[in-house]
Amino acid sequence: MIAVIAAGLLLTGCGGGDTNPAASSSSTTTTTTTSANKAIANWGVDNLRPSLDRIGNAFTWIGGALKNLDLADSRAGCRELNSAASQLEEKLPAPDPQLTSLVASVIENLRDYSHTCQGLNPASTDADFAELKRYQDRATADMKKAVLIVKAAQNAS
Repeated sequence: MIAVIAAGLLLTGCGGGDTNPAASSSSTTTTTTTSANKAIANWGVDNLRPSLDRIGNAFTWIGGALKNLDLADSRAGCRELNSAASQLEEKLPAPDPQLTSLVASVIENLRDYSHTCQGLNPASTDADFAELKRYQDRATADMKKAVLIVKAAQNAS
């Protein structure tokens, strides 16, 4: 959920950020860098932000269901999370290879989370929930890095 809030703030232009150190005084390089930054910024707004909203909603759904001990509803939320990950995957590749790699890692961890989550049952252990947390933490960390790339591109374009 933290990633969704941070990403929302970053993708809407709130907060400061560094300019792109790759930009040079050469007009050709500046134009090329600006075009690349614009492509990354646009990809973030058009693809990453809607996916973050859907992923955040799925996590909220899952959290509420687990809080109420409703395993059937949590499984439905887990399926929605997997669907959101698939939707994001359809948007790859991103215009930047590092961004593509980070988003692919997010997707992998969301899928692992979803698979584990769908397997929860009344006999699930603390280890099962710890595994979920690891997947979520990894996805969140990589998503934050992806958002920073988009934010830097927005600031530089």
